[in-house]
This record gives sequence, C-alpha cells and structure tokens, in this order.
Amino acid sequence: MPHDGGPVIDFDVPARREPARFAPLERRLVSLVIRPGVAGGVVSPELLQRLLAFLYVSGATIGVVSMIFPQPPGTSVPGLFAVYGVAYLVGILLFLARGRAPERTAQVALAFGTLLITLAIHFTQARTGVYSMFYVWVSICAFYFLSWEQALVQIGLTAGAFAAVLVWEKAPAGGEEWVITLGTVTVAGLLVGLLRRGVERLIADLADAARTDHARLYAAERAARLEADRASESLRRLQQVTDVALSHLQLEELLDELLDRVGQVLAVDTAAIMLLEDDDCLAVRAANGLDESVWRGLRIPVGEGFGGRVAAQRRLLVVSGADETRHVSPALSELGLVALMGAPLMTEGRVIGVLHVGSFSEREFTEEEMRLLGLVADRAALAIAHARLYEREHGIAETLQRSLLPGSLPSVPGVSVAARYLPARAEGQVGGDWYDVVPLDDGGLALTIGDVSGHGVEAASLMGRLRDALRAAALEGEDIAPATERVDRMMQSQRPGDDSIATALFAVLGADGADLHFASAGHPPPLVVRPDGSADYLEGGLSTPLGVAANGRRAAADARLEPGSLLLLYTDGLVERRDASISAGMARLASAARAAERDPERFCDAVVQEMLGSEGPADDVALLVVATDGAVPA
Repeated sequence: MPHDGGPVIDFDVPARREPARFAPLERRLVSLVIRPGVAGGVVSPELLQRLLAFLYVSGATIGVVSMIFPQPPGTSVPGLFAVYGVAYLVGILLFLARGRAPERTAQVALAFGTLLITLAIHFTQARTGVYSMFYVWVSICAFYFLSWEQALVQIGLTAGAFAAVLVWEKAPAGGEEWVITLGTVTVAGLLVGLLRRGVERLIADLADAARTDHARLYAAERAARLEADRASESLRRLQQVTDVALSHLQLEELLDELLDRVGQVLAVDTAAIMLLEDDDCLAVRAANGLDESVWRGLRIPVGEGFGGRVAAQRRLLVVSGADETRHVSPALSELGLVALMGAPLMTEGRVIGVLHVGSFSEREFTEEEMRLLGLVADRAALAIAHARLYEREHGIAETLQRSLLPGSLPSVPGVSVAARYLPARAEGQVGGDWYDVVPLDDGGLALTIGDVSGHGVEAASLMGRLRDALRAAALEGEDIAPATERVDRMMQSQRPGDDSIATALFAVLGADGADLHFASAGHPPPLVVRPDGSADYLEGGLSTPLGVAANGRRAAADARLEPGSLLLLYTDGLVERRDASISAGMARLASAARAAERDPERFCDAVVQEMLGSEGPADDVALLVVATDGAVPA
C-alpha cells in the first residue's frame, strides 16, 4: 500500500532485546541481599535487616576508598576510620543474624546509621555536604520498608542530628544546607514510599480483579453445569415418555402408559388425554387421578373449557389459582383443581387432541415444566397417530383375512374336515396364513394351506389372491404341478413392490378318500396318522417357495391313505420355536398327533393345546385336518 514518505512502523516485528550480559552478576547481588525471610514476604523486617547490612558495608567501603585522596585540613582521619570500622561491624552482625534478630532491630539499625553519618560529617568539618548524601539511603529504606509514622520518626532523627552537627560546626550557611539536605532526603523517601505503595495497590487491584474473574468464571461454570444437569434430567424424563411411544402399538394401552409417565415426570395430581372426533368435539380417552365415572364418555366442544381452549388456540396454556381455574373451567374447578397446564397434540400441522395436567394444590408451573410438557405432547401426538394408523390397518387386514378364510367347511361324504386359525399373540400384526377346502365335481376334495411372508394388508391381500388362484385351478381340474407353476407366475407378476414370498401346499384327495396327490412349494410336509396310531410325514413333491425367481418345473407326489387315517396340513407357526430346531418341533407334532383323539375337532384342540399351551402362538398358525372313513369311532 503506498504511503506519503513518512516513517513506516512494522508492528509485527518484536523489539530486539540486548543480551543480559550482567545477568549472572545481577543474580549474585540479588541473592546476596534479597532472600525469603521467615515471613516469606518481599517487604519484611528480615529483608530490611539484610539490606541495611549491605548498605553499612557498602557505605564503609566507599568511605575507606575515599581516604586514598588527600584530606583537607580539619579532617579527623582516625575518627573516620573509627566510623568505618563500626559500620563494618554492624553490617557483619546484621548479615550473621540472617533475619533472626527482633523486628525492631532494623529501626534501631536505621537510627544508628543516621548517628554514624552524622559523626562522619562531624569528623570532616567543612565538607558537610559530602557525607550528608548518605541520609538519602536512610530515608529511602525508612519510607520503603516502614510505615509512614515510623518513616517520619527516622526523618525527624535525621533532621535533629544534622541540625546538631551544623550548629556544633558553626557552618557558614547551615540553615540553607539543612533545608536542602532535609528536603532532598524527605522527597526521595516519599517518592520511593509512594511508588512502593502504588505498586502494592496495583497488585492488590489485580488480585481482586483476578478473584472477581475467578468468581465470575466459577459462577458461570456452576450455572452451565446446573443447566447441563437440568437438560440431562429433562432428556431423561422425556426419554421415559419416548420409550413408551416407541414400544406400544395398542392405542388404549399406549394412552394409559403415557399418562402414568407424564404424571411421574411432572409430579402432577391429574393427567388426561382428549382426542378430537369427527364432530369437532374432544373425547376424553384416558385420565389419571380422576374418577372414571367423571370422565368416561365426556365430550367437550373445541373452544369450550380448558381443553377446548387449548385445541382452539393451538398452543400451550397455563392456569394458576383457584379463581382463574374456576373462570376457565368450572367443571375442573369443582373437582378441586387449582392449577392447570395443557398442550395441543398436533401432527402434520393439525390438532388431533389435547394433553393436560392438573394439581389440587397451589402451584406455579416453571418454564422448564412448560417446555417439557410441550416436548411430551409432540412425541405423544406422533405415537397416538401411529397407533391409530396401526389400529385402522390392523382392522382392515383382519377383516380382509377373516373374509378370505372359509366361513364354514364343506360336508363331503366319506370324510370329515376340521380347521383352526390362531393369530399371533399380543400386538402382532395380521399375517398371511390361510387354508381352503374345495369340493370337486368328481367327488374329490381340493385342499390348500399356505403362509405369505410379512404382515398387514398387503400380506392378507396377497394371501387372498393365492387362495383364489389355487381354488380356480382345482375347480378347473388342473393337475397339481402345472397349477402350482401357474400360481407362482401369477404371484411374481402381481405381488407388492417388496420381496414377499409364500409357502403353499396344494393337495387333491380322490373320491375314494385314499388317493392323495400333492405339491409343496417350500411348505412343511403333510402328516398322516394311520389307524394303528403311527404317524409319518409324507415325502416328495417339494420345490422352492412361491415368488422365488427361476423356480422352474414343479414336482408333485402321490400317496395312498388307509381307511381311518387322518391327514394334517399346517403352517410353520405350529412347529417353529426360537429356542428349538424345526426338526424338534416336527417330532413334537408327530408325538402330539399320535396321542390325540381321532375326532377332527377334538384332534385339532388337542394338538393346539399340546404344541402351543396357554401362551398362544408367537406367529400365525393355521391347521387343516381331514379324517377318512373309519378314522372316527362310531
């Protein structure tokens, strides 16, 4: 950047420092004079004693060196050497004391130094100004190390001693010398004293500022830690509600559990959830802390009462005090509530309900509690929306599946048929298990059973299409293997956009009740229970499940049933267990079938009880039993 020719200052270049050539000498001198005393302080009696020892020795040495010069008439050389000797002796004693001398030793030593200086002036007579300079040393030490009062005492001693010697010597300009000497000594001492105390005050101010900054930092750190603890606690409490929202699908169970958790995290007496119905009214679906006879069936129009106001204003509302509660909601006030807080339940920008809590005692809800209820309402709204969606989908799928299962089993001469369908226990979605029995024109019987992977409406819909396709193939008289291949092609062209597959067993029992033709597309094999009580699985006719690419030709198998035999077709939910192999489950099924009664209905009940017990199935189960003539005792 151009400039006008003036000097250019480079602030980035650090100033050069001269090498500390005299650093070793400096350290030696400092260590000789300034050492930590007993008190450990810089301004201390111990330090003053050491410094005075240095001054005594230094002053005596200067005086001795000055004696090499010719002395004017009237100078008492023996007297001066006596003064120097005494100074050396006092200095040595102060050095040897090493701070162990009494505290007043330094003040006495200063006063004695004034005396020696005065004697030196006396022994030089006409040269009073030469040795009077040493008074400055006394003044500087006094004002630096002693209190103001003690320093002024030392100045007073100096003034008196110097005045006495001037009078004794009858100095021609004694008054002038006294004023100049005493003024110089006093000003020098005051300057050093003020400088020392100013530095001390600066250090004290810096220390106070450091303590203040430390206190501020500590307070800020403590506030941040408290805020972090509050945030952590809020997150933990919010997680309690979120866990509920993620782990429950049944709406009623979800609402009850949500209210329990809300009551715990906010420490309130009552909590209620109202859901918006089609008539623009809020229906109370669950409540804690209130008698069920009070809220069951209660409906509140939007805009009325406390909950209606929350829904209409679409924001969190807080009411505190008995009078305010009575004004907003007389009904809740009559129940004894004197503090209310409510938040709208919203999804996709629309209100689906209201979550509100209350207290029977006077209470001011905090900002943290308001924020927490708002977060809880957000998560609760999502959970409720998902649960409602699940209920609708589950209801549709269950209705669809029930409609696709045979309403009744056909009555065919020479055989007896029974079937069971058991949905998965607790919160499981509707699956794709099915069975079907179709009487044929030639007196035979077409049997199908299958299991579509997945759950929900899509699985039930695919199950219905497969069942109808196999039924159509049976009624058209199509052979087992080609019919299975055609159904497989249909599934691959019409199945949903996922990778759903299905297992199926397609069988035709001849009119004589003995000849059985079957094909298994990845399905568990049929089980035959013979009249003598033995039970075996039929082999053959096995191919890959429906929907698997490149299936190729399907195989079929034949078997002949003895009169009085039972044929059991089933889905894998009957034999599969997480804690056991499939072969162990099939062995248990064969054992249960051998022990069961031969009546098809009682046979089904006995097998289900033995295989599933009272817990119910973990997966959907379908089973179909066909008993030929002679299987059922007369």
